[in-house]
Amino acid sequence: MATPMIQNEQLGQFMADFPEWGDYLQNRLPIAAAEPVDISETMIYLCGHSGRHVTGATLPVDAGMYM
Repeated sequence: MATPMIQNEQLGQFMADFPEWGDYLQNRLPIAAAEPVDISETMIYLCGHSGRHVTGATLPVDAGMYM
């Protein structure tokens, strides 16, 4: 998620100190990190008429990060 929680100076320093972790912390798909608005839009879908049949499911909104 593209928020200050992961886009900050400390993570930049961690990546500089441990470059071998770069592959593990990058998105597997060639797209940008998910934005907070993506979570909001997913919630609107699930709470709206279109999502009425989605029940008991885990729906990751992570742009493929945990693929």
